[in-house]
Amino acid sequence: MKLNKIFAAFMLIAAVAFTACEEKNPPVGPDGPGNGQDTTQNGDTTQVVDPIAPDTAGWNIPAGALTVAQAREKCAALESGATTGEKFYVMGWVKKIHSKHADGVAKFGNAQFYMEDVKGANSHDDFMAYQVYGPNGKQITDPAVVAEGDFVVVYGELTNYNGTFETVGKGAAYIWKSTNPLLANSDNSGNNTDITYEDGEISVAAALEMGANLASGDTTDYIKVRGKVKYVKTVSLSYGNAQFYITDDGNNELYCYNIKGVDGEKFVSGEQLVEGDIVTVEARLYNYASADGDLLELIKGNLTRTTNTFDPSQATGPKEVTVAEAYAEGSLLGQGETSSGQYKVTGVVTEVTEASTSYGNLTFNIKDEDGTQEMICYRLYYLENKKYTEDDPALEIGDIVTIVAQIKNHYGDIEFVSGYLTEHIK
Repeated sequence: MKLNKIFAAFMLIAAVAFTACEEKNPPVGPDGPGNGQDTTQNGDTTQVVDPIAPDTAGWNIPAGALTVAQAREKCAALESGATTGEKFYVMGWVKKIHSKHADGVAKFGNAQFYMEDVKGANSHDDFMAYQVYGPNGKQITDPAVVAEGDFVVVYGELTNYNGTFETVGKGAAYIWKSTNPLLANSDNSGNNTDITYEDGEISVAAALEMGANLASGDTTDYIKVRGKVKYVKTVSLSYGNAQFYITDDGNNELYCYNIKGVDGEKFVSGEQLVEGDIVTVEARLYNYASADGDLLELIKGNLTRTTNTFDPSQATGPKEVTVAEAYAEGSLLGQGETSSGQYKVTGVVTEVTEASTSYGNLTFNIKDEDGTQEMICYRLYYLENKKYTEDDPALEIGDIVTIVAQIKNHYGDIEFVSGYLTEHIK
């Protein structure tokens, strides 16, 4: 299976990295019973630690995930203070909890700890997970969800901070997976014993096993996968589709991309898909070849049944607000969350970041005519929810626009997203 190949490669690299650092920095094993044998070097007793295989069944780790040694190599190539710009998955064992970890969780919801390739090696050649959020970019509420000896995968940009190799801080990176049971169940995914299947439906675990035999870039025929919604990335009311993750037990997961509602109907409210719903997704299983390696996902399908009871006929239209009011409402959203409904706002263009005719969208800032509060309008379509083209009037500073969009708290930046212009006055 693909996961076994990934782990085999990881263990080979980890073993090489561990051996290479022994001469300059002999690793010291943990207190208590070890998992290797004691040896003596120049009169000093050290412990030889054999690599331990982590239990990562069902994790679907991208093939491009880095070991600690590989992450350190990328950071070492950076100037002090520089970042990779590109995000990476970094996997390893939690070697040590940082002294500011508990305080960071209490004040900011982020964790701080050191990672290593070989469990218990206590090598100085480690990597720091700095101010990382929990799964799906959510804040952590309990410091115990990270503990020494956990096997974790973190995701984010990397940086060389004055010689310390670490993730970019302030929640820019997050823990993608962990063997810590407290973290695995911190989103209340739990063991979904309440999932029941009808004829033709399979579990997330079965879908992942099926996908393990897919070549990079290949897809299956349409299948029906039933699972519990673990995390909703977005429900786009502009397109009427959603991106979300489903799981069997809170540990395994499968990404569902551009999925419409029941029987192919468009989503008209974010309340139609929420965490905890049990859904059946009918779609093709796709082995997506990303920059980070192959990743399995269900693509361009729809729900066939759901436990969600929201009545689409009760969905309201866009709420008319000022820019200042929109910003205030967006500030109440959790980190990474998107509003369940749309907003209608009129404002003055203060900055145009991008007008892309390749993608057909616009990124710009607006504010109220008599106010100072600005908000980013991120990749909105043009009039009537159509793509922006070179034949359309240029968007310029001072133009007055009316938009319909959702609001997102993009890790502290309050933005309008998944929307379009309804009026453009030069």
